[in-house]
Amino acid sequence: MVGRISWVQDVDMHAPLAPSDQDRALATSAHELQRAAETLQSHAANPDAVPTHGITLAHVEEAIDRLAVAMEQMANAVADWCGEPSPSVDNALPPEARALRWHLESVADKLRDSELACATSRDWTRRMLRNLPADEQSLDLRAAHRP
Repeated sequence: MVGRISWVQDVDMHAPLAPSDQDRALATSAHELQRAAETLQSHAANPDAVPTHGITLAHVEEAIDRLAVAMEQMANAVADWCGEPSPSVDNALPPEARALRWHLESVADKLRDSELACATSRDWTRRMLRNLPADEQSLDLRAAHRP
């Protein structure tokens, strides 16, 4: 797990320029995402929530899609920041910028894989719940299937 640091610490440690409000919006929204994920995690182990896994996974799937798009946009922003109007011309970028773009695009690709895994998990949730009698779907599934 990555240690927790605030965006202010990260910006102060690595950026020579003071961020404007617009610049801080990206880091602030990422911090809000982290807090939302923490809240999701705090509820994830609840066995009574299993019947809600389908809708939960749909929301997570959509969030992951948006994260993947954000990583792609961040990769494109690197090219813009370096003064290269076309992100497809990586050869004109400094090596560090090319590496950063590659890593951001790699994150986006991995998020797309996770998005597909959520869709598959949602399908299996539907199958599992469909095979239970309607009156058992609201009960604790573990108790309903004990001998």
